[in-house]
Amino acid sequence: MTNCAFTIVAKNYIGLAMILEKSIKRYYTDLDFFIVVADEPSSELSDMPENIIFAKDELGIDNKKWYEMAFKYDLTEFCTAIKPDSILYILSQGYEKVIYLDPDIYFFSSIAPIFESLDRYQIILTPHITTIPRLGETDSPENIWLSCGIFNLGFMGVQDNPKVRKMLRWWSERLRDQCFVDFEKGEYTDQKWMNFIPSSFDSTELLISNNLGCNLAPWNFFERRIMMNGDAAFVTLRENNGSNEVFPLIFTHFSGYDYSKLKDGIIFQKNIADIREYKDINLILNVYADAIRSNQELFDVTIKSEYSYNRFDNNIPIEQYHRRLYRAYSENIQSSISPFDIKSQFYTLLKNNRLLNVRRDSNVRIQKTDVPKVGHKVRIINAGFRMLHRLIGTSQYFLFLRFLRGYSRPEDQLHILGYKSKFENLRKH
Repeated sequence: MTNCAFTIVAKNYIGLAMILEKSIKRYYTDLDFFIVVADEPSSELSDMPENIIFAKDELGIDNKKWYEMAFKYDLTEFCTAIKPDSILYILSQGYEKVIYLDPDIYFFSSIAPIFESLDRYQIILTPHITTIPRLGETDSPENIWLSCGIFNLGFMGVQDNPKVRKMLRWWSERLRDQCFVDFEKGEYTDQKWMNFIPSSFDSTELLISNNLGCNLAPWNFFERRIMMNGDAAFVTLRENNGSNEVFPLIFTHFSGYDYSKLKDGIIFQKNIADIREYKDINLILNVYADAIRSNQELFDVTIKSEYSYNRFDNNIPIEQYHRRLYRAYSENIQSSISPFDIKSQFYTLLKNNRLLNVRRDSNVRIQKTDVPKVGHKVRIINAGFRMLHRLIGTSQYFLFLRFLRGYSRPEDQLHILGYKSKFENLRKH
């Protein structure tokens, strides 16, 4: 067996990963499929299949670095940070062609054409969009891809060879500490790093696939139209841009949907708030919803599982700002104690500075719209800024706003733990 596909999940998405596996093997059985789990084992996983790999035990990342990464990265960042290590591990098991897939992908026809392309190419990537859209035509703002990268890394195919392994090691080294969603630093998980690949691999080595049937997803629904012929799905461009070529739909990336609601027949897209409704897309959303319902027992067993790295050892929830503060802290202070350990200096600093939230549900992500009377509070803040403008004048006011940019990220708030701000040593030249 030389072909392998795999996904990376926390425990809550194991059910989705198994639905993905079933969809692949419905059309193509000649491959091994692995579910790499970036989480700790627990009782609800006792009856899970043998193709589950616990990343901490197999990838060769030393324990100190593992827990440092698990703490400073959120769930998505962490799962993507171990992607190159996972590919290298699978290649080391003797597989010649490996395809990575996000767990919220579903296959509508055979994966075989992708493996066949890996006979010729060393790497396969798919761009977010493949057409030249008119202004305002996209559902996502186009400049989002300037921030998150040209390619979508929910899919990637590689062929084993020394150059690919060298690239994977390069990628892995950078993702140890630079896999954040941090637009200020130009980072977007593992994905933004792949912008470098076309400059390192030429057109005989790298396939940038414009196959409309690969990685159909909410960000490119605007350009691609689904046509059904019985149970078979096909894709073509919504507008004839000189080509009316029709492609078999190979796989769809159902990114950003609330899968529990989808199971109940409710379509809710979390990432693209103003996405238009496409009746043809609803056809395949219904197919995916049916697949979740058909595998409801698998789905329900895991979907509510809590991420192991969401709490300190004493069960207090870890906030997003804890992770980012630790990022800055760990760049300045070396510690042999796990950041999850309540005996660590970092935990003590959080506690002493009243930065722990003992009551919040760690599974709930707080949004700015969740702040009570947010509109009223914004009006008060705006009034304060207007008063400041009158007091110090226009030039000083806008200089002050530029200065505040240096405090806009949680990492810039290390001073609240008692460490010097990066601006405290500034001197007039």
